Amino acid sequence: MRNLTQKQVANMTGASLSSVRRFEVNGQVSLDLFIKIAQALQVVQQLEPLFVQQEASIADIEKQQAAMQRQRARV
Repeated sequence: MRNLTQKQVANMTGASLSSVRRFEVNGQVSLDLFIKIAQALQVVQQLEPLFVQQEASIADIEKQQAAMQRQRARV
């Protein structure tokens, strides 16, 4: 998307080229390197919704608990 090579991303993040390649191929990377890559690619804001905790009402929580109890009863 930013027309960067894997080597450029590795240099920008201070990571090894093999770590960047592994991340691109199979998604395996440390959280620290993931954050550095997100910062280098300027996509941190796009990831923000992943870290926002959804608030649930008491009614929602009760529904979830009831559903879990029904599932346990079936087993």
